[in-house]
Amino acid sequence: MNLTEFTSLQTLTHIFTESFTEPTLSKTNWTIAGSTCKNANPTMGQLYLNETASYSTKSVAITNNTLSISAINFPVALATCKSDFDIPNVSKNYSSTRIHSNTCYSHGVFSVRAKMPNGVYTWPAIWLQCFNCTDAETEYFEIDLIETYGPKLGYSGEMSAFYSEYTSSTHSENFIDESYDLIDAFHEYTVVWVAGYIGFYVDGVEIGSGFNYSGIEEAVMRFDNASACAVLNINLAIEGKARDGIAPNYTQLAGDQESWTPLEIKSVNIYQVI
Repeated sequence: MNLTEFTSLQTLTHIFTESFTEPTLSKTNWTIAGSTCKNANPTMGQLYLNETASYSTKSVAITNNTLSISAINFPVALATCKSDFDIPNVSKNYSSTRIHSNTCYSHGVFSVRAKMPNGVYTWPAIWLQCFNCTDAETEYFEIDLIETYGPKLGYSGEMSAFYSEYTSSTHSENFIDESYDLIDAFHEYTVVWVAGYIGFYVDGVEIGSGFNYSGIEEAVMRFDNASACAVLNINLAIEGKARDGIAPNYTQLAGDQESWTPLEIKSVNIYQVI
């Protein structure tokens, strides 16, 4: 079923739109992560990142109604935020960039028009992250509109839903066909999140078969929890822990840097399911 057919069966209200017409990012709508630890959110308090990459506010720009997010050669000390960071104040040679919405959403249709970055060691993602989870093992969930990584970056991507932060097997994966050019063209990445089902679409075409979790008790408890909500993250990580669990060294990053391009966003639209 394509996106138009699916959404025609829902009652939707358009509750948020962003087309980046202002010269700077709206502080009302978005927060730029300024560290790896807790980041102040003007409407919700603190968002805990718990990342092995180092985040800064120096590489977010808007040009020609396009948001540009980059990874840059900018040394930053990585502070110790939790016990799983085993080395305090690690020096990172590159800084990553991450923004997140200042509103937390429960169910809806989330659509982002984006062009993914080039580079073997960049790790970009556009994703929904449970904000008010207090226990990572029993409450955490995330929904990835698009995530790309690895040596085939730009020519394959993943759309997925996780309901455990530390158990990778408890999720739904949907891989985008390699015929899609993700780094040289803009595409509309959309997630439909309704009770019992999460659907993934690129340019209105369903990718895989979505994720019907109505019969999975643990997933129902997380994705359909009336009090749970998620913020929308847009980030480009570098020099963190890679997908295979091994961080690239400085020589690998320096050799790859010339190929890096920014993650570019044209628009964000969110619809509430009522």
